[in-house]
Amino acid sequence: MSTVTGQDQLDEITLSAEKTKSKCARKVILPRQMQRHLQQYTNALERIPAHGYLFSTQKASHFTPNTAAQHLKRLYERAGITGATSHSGRRTWLTRLSQKGVSVFVLADMAGHQQLQTTMKYVTVNDEMKRNAAELI
Repeated sequence: MSTVTGQDQLDEITLSAEKTKSKCARKVILPRQMQRHLQQYTNALERIPAHGYLFSTQKASHFTPNTAAQHLKRLYERAGITGATSHSGRRTWLTRLSQKGVSVFVLADMAGHQQLQTTMKYVTVNDEMKRNAAELI
C-alpha cells in the first residue's frame, strides 16, 4: 500500500490479492477530494493506532466485511434511507460514472470486475442517461 509522507498526497492504493474478494491484486485511484479528506483525517489523529488500521471498530479492531456492512446499514438508517445495502454506494458510484460517459471497460476495472456482465448489473439506466444519449444524434 502507498504511504503519505510530508506534503505528498496518497493518490493510489494497491490492494493485495488476499485483500480482495476476487483474489486479484488491483490498484485503486483516489479522487483528489478523497485524498484531501484522508489527509485531514490522518492529520487529526493524535497517533496512528497500534493495529495499523486508519478506521477501527469500538473494540479497536479492524472492520470485517460483515462489520462494515452492518455499520453502513446503520448509517443509511440514521440518514432516513430505507432499503439501502452495503452495495448501494457502489451501485450509485458506477451508475454516476456511467452517466458521465465513462466506458464500461473502465468501470469494470475500477470495480475490480473480471466480467463486464457483472459491472452491467450495477449500472442503472435512467432518464437523464437516455436524454444525454438522444442529444448525441
